[in-house]
Amino acid sequence: MENSQAKPSVPENSKLVKAILPFQWFYAFCGIALPPILLRNPSNGGRFSKLLSASVWILYVLHVICLNLLVFWMVWDNNVIVELVVQRYVLDGVTKILSIAQNYDVICVQLAMALSTFIGRKTLQRIHEMVAQLEKDISCYEKSLEDKSAEFEKRCSAFGRRLLLQCGFFFVLHSVVLGYAKFPMIWDNLWYRNKLLTLFSFHLMHGKCSEYRVMMHLLDELIEALQNTLKNLKYEIARHDLLGSEGAMESRLYRKLRTHQFLVSRLWYLVQLVEQYFALPMLVLFLYNGINITHIINWIYVKSFRRNEKDTIHPYRFTYIMLLFANMMWTCWLSQICIDKYNHLCSILHAIKINAHDSALVQRLREYSLQLRHQKILFTCWGLFDMNMKYYGLLSFTILTYVFILLQFKLQVETEKAIRL
Repeated sequence: MENSQAKPSVPENSKLVKAILPFQWFYAFCGIALPPILLRNPSNGGRFSKLLSASVWILYVLHVICLNLLVFWMVWDNNVIVELVVQRYVLDGVTKILSIAQNYDVICVQLAMALSTFIGRKTLQRIHEMVAQLEKDISCYEKSLEDKSAEFEKRCSAFGRRLLLQCGFFFVLHSVVLGYAKFPMIWDNLWYRNKLLTLFSFHLMHGKCSEYRVMMHLLDELIEALQNTLKNLKYEIARHDLLGSEGAMESRLYRKLRTHQFLVSRLWYLVQLVEQYFALPMLVLFLYNGINITHIINWIYVKSFRRNEKDTIHPYRFTYIMLLFANMMWTCWLSQICIDKYNHLCSILHAIKINAHDSALVQRLREYSLQLRHQKILFTCWGLFDMNMKYYGLLSFTILTYVFILLQFKLQVETEKAIRL
């Protein structure tokens, strides 16, 4: 007789996956990620499970459509105001194009995120499954070592609290300050209700950076666990090498080193899945931030020529620009931490000393070292942009260069106008 209740899947038993589920529900509300219930396979459950899954799918699709319609409405409303302001103050075409393009980019980013959410369902499902399986296997591997430590299990149990503090609290703080800086910059011509809706709809996309950072914290936890187990294995090999153990002990150490190599290989594949899932949304989001920063600096320049009108929101504009740069830097910095910790595995491996007569163990060590040289992690967006501090510096330099060229061009035009007058 068939069971009416399906057995819990591997991700549901994972402490790491359970810790990120509340965040997943929040991102689902923002329309940038699927709710956790849609990541389950309804075929494993009964009729009620399938009906519930279908109902949630319909509600979520309608929710995403409503959010995108809201974004379209607010973009159209803001572009109407842009047209009026450009005509009223006889502003240049570059200012008009930048303002309208920056608004339309919000639509592009939101649609790209919705597209990647639906297309990437299987990828995200696979990510959760791999995280859960890696958590289980690393925990078992840690207990198989001689010191039989349970440090990783303890860290997994406390991961939810650390994530809430490191990611949740700072995301809320950053969002509040970002909204506080953005609100005075919204057109005064809009109704107060529409100003609030503009603030809400234009900031939904920033939740994607938070989702990416949550994933970086999770990967950091796994990489650190693999670092600690490799260090313990290193001490174990050194201890048995000192005691001159042979035969069965050498075979056991060989199997432990090989198992660790396979765990790292699976982690590398997990990183590839994470790259695949976040490539499109993070690429368009960073491009939008670049255009947004250029647009704001352009308006600072335009307002500086309105001598008869005192502009009181310059501090808000500068604060908003700094927060956008900080948001990108925070995201790239977490990626850089994961990259550095992963690369440190190679240093730990090179520090393992093995006697030349242990030919099998020496060969396995060389193969492991060669694997780490070839299986690098980059967190790349299809090779167009890498999420690390080097590329963040290049991106910041590129944005500032474009701003400098734009202002130089506009200043030249203003000078020519003054000469003609």
